[in-house]
Amino acid sequence: AEGREQLPAFMREARRLTERAAARLGHPVQLGVRVPSRPDSAAELGMDAVAWAAEGLVDMVVPTAFWATTDYAMPIRLWQRLMPESVTLAAGVEILTRAYPAAPPVISTAEMVFGSAANYLWQGADRLYLFNHMDSETAVATESDRQRILTMAGDACQVRKQVRRHVVTYTDTVPDGRENACALPIELQSGQFRELRIPVGFAPEGGTV
Repeated sequence: AEGREQLPAFMREARRLTERAAARLGHPVQLGVRVPSRPDSAAELGMDAVAWAAEGLVDMVVPTAFWATTDYAMPIRLWQRLMPESVTLAAGVEILTRAYPAAPPVISTAEMVFGSAANYLWQGADRLYLFNHMDSETAVATESDRQRILTMAGDACQVRKQVRRHVVTYTDTVPDGRENACALPIELQSGQFRELRIPVGFAPEGGTV
């Protein structure tokens, strides 16, 4: 809390630099930020993207997990309601997927990415932000998957036609004292059951979930 004004001051200076660059280059120079996946968590951690957007300091906001896992349940619709129309809202999709913090990571497949895309585009994201989806050390399993992700995952019409996989993960970045919303693992005794809420977004058209 003592340092809460440091990042807004930094963002104002960054915005001044983009404006100077735009004047020099003769075209807009935009400013984007990656922030924790929940608006309240982001603000509490000093990254108040809602306030930055209201002040006109940013052009794109990327709610996202930090790196440990794709967050399958980000409240993109809430982010959309809090953002001015002039700000691009991009949902972050990580290369890694973990069901809970102690789980071994797996590389997200095209089907997993399409699952996240269906959820977040349906909620109102303007686009996806693919983190660490590269063609070398942090690549998806196959070149075919990479090409499918790069050419289809941001297109709602294409996503609705794809086979997709919806996985339960958790929130990997929260302020001190808050829980990270882990739904898994679940230990069940014989005869017990538990319900898990899994947001799936668009109904599939010709594809399967």
